[in-house]
Amino acid sequence: MTIRLLAAAAIAAAAIAGSIVMCSGPMRTSDPMTGSNPPSIPVDQPHFSTQPASGVFADGGGGYTSAQCAAALDANASSDMYNGQPINQETVPENQQTHSPGSPADGVTSPANQTKPNAAQLAYYASDGYLSSTMDAPFRWMKMIDGQYTGTTEMIIRWAACKWGMDEDMIRAQAATEHGTWIQWNAAGDHRDSINQCQAGNDPGHVSTNLWGYLISNACFQSWSIWQTKVVFSTPNLGAWTTWPAMNESTAFAADYRYGFQRSCMNGDRSGFFNDKGTGSAYLADVANATTNPGGESPHKFFNPVTGSNATNLEYVAFACLGAHFSGAWMDPDALSYLSRLLAHWKAKDWLPK
Repeated sequence: MTIRLLAAAAIAAAAIAGSIVMCSGPMRTSDPMTGSNPPSIPVDQPHFSTQPASGVFADGGGGYTSAQCAAALDANASSDMYNGQPINQETVPENQQTHSPGSPADGVTSPANQTKPNAAQLAYYASDGYLSSTMDAPFRWMKMIDGQYTGTTEMIIRWAACKWGMDEDMIRAQAATEHGTWIQWNAAGDHRDSINQCQAGNDPGHVSTNLWGYLISNACFQSWSIWQTKVVFSTPNLGAWTTWPAMNESTAFAADYRYGFQRSCMNGDRSGFFNDKGTGSAYLADVANATTNPGGESPHKFFNPVTGSNATNLEYVAFACLGAHFSGAWMDPDALSYLSRLLAHWKAKDWLPK
């Protein structure tokens, strides 16, 4: 994102009190999340810094809306570059192709990158009061998720980075780890062959998600999208993740949800979930460190191969929330194994060329 892109964002956000701080300085090409800048910054490598839970991303701040980031991005899409290519040139052609109707058969056949969740899908997403997000009330960040954007794959990645204050290469690295082709439509994972693991939701506030038999006989896939987010659990009292079928049909919704979830986790909104797992105190202590001293070295001495140094407090929380996406736990062995793969992708940028 260039400074003129920031200016467009400022115009879009004129009604919000205070200044936009996320991209107020030169954009980085290395040192993700540290805030430092290399001596020379190629103009075709704009990046967002991953922001701490302060400023617009604190509980008292306004955050960024889908429309603000879209207006800022679209104004310069033909001139902003990534990997030497304008970001408005599609790098994943399949994401711009029509497809068969989704599940349930709702008639949506438009390309995944050109599909926004419709009103019914957004109502379903909100139908359980966001309880199935496993975040703490009042679900501030989860309520901002709407997937209201269309564009190329790179534009959608940059839009999600803008909206949630993430480094773009974090989003790319997780996509490379979860689903290397970056093809959104019917990107399925977590195969299950028990019908009890393919249906969920006793909550009277919304209809159960049922994926039994979709794409596969006598089985289902629980996780969907480039970023592999679960859309169904087998725990009846938890209910269904109310993101189906938008999670499959819309690349923007998939990115919006994954990194809205990431932001919520980084801001400390998942304490109840981690309390149930016995790690709530450790989680909140790490979030407090990231909030009060984001650039300070984490006491965990976790090595960040992308920067070649120990992780900062902010990096550690970002990494731990990424790991929890895979393992459901706070820096357990499975999360650490997942992070090892994700950070290797991030360091190598092995999604290039794409």
